[in-house]
Amino acid sequence: MTTLNPVICEFDEEMIERDEAIELSDRDLGSRVRLWHRTMPYSDGMPQDDAFVAMCAELSANGMTATVNALLLDVDGGRSLPHFLDSLVNDFAGWEGIRSWESLDHELRIDARHVHRHIRLDWILTLRSDGQTAWTATSTIKAEAGEQLRQLTAAVHRFLRPF
Repeated sequence: MTTLNPVICEFDEEMIERDEAIELSDRDLGSRVRLWHRTMPYSDGMPQDDAFVAMCAELSANGMTATVNALLLDVDGGRSLPHFLDSLVNDFAGWEGIRSWESLDHELRIDARHVHRHIRLDWILTLRSDGQTAWTATSTIKAEAGEQLRQLTAAVHRFLRPF
C-alpha cells in the first residue's frame, strides 16, 4: 500500500492512493469516492488498446454507499477523464457554471464548479436497467483550486495509466 501525504485544507480533505485503488474523501461533507479494480478490457498488447479502461466506483455520503462495477472510460483524447481534470487544473483561476464529464456508458458523471478558490466535484453514479434509471447516487468532494486539485489529478492519472 502506497500512501501519499494527506491532502488536507480547511475542509479536512484527504486523498489516499493504494496499489490498485484511489480514495478521495471530504470529512467535512462526510463523503468518499473510491475507484478500484482498473483493468484494460481490450488490451492485447497493441498500443491503441490502452485507450480504454474499465474500473469499479463506489460513492459514500450521509450513510449511503453506492457501487457500480465495470465502468468503461476513455483515457486518451478530449473526452477522457484525465483531459477533463487537466482542463480544471489549467483553469484554476475560475470559470462560470458547471463543467461535466461522463464515462462512456454514462454511469459515472463528474460535475465541477469553481466556488471561492475551491473546486466542488460532484461524483454521480447512475445504474440503468432496460434503458431506465434504477438509481442515482451523488458524493461531493471539495479541493483547493491549486495544489490539491493538481495532486488529485496526478493521482487519477497514475491510477488510470500506471504504465
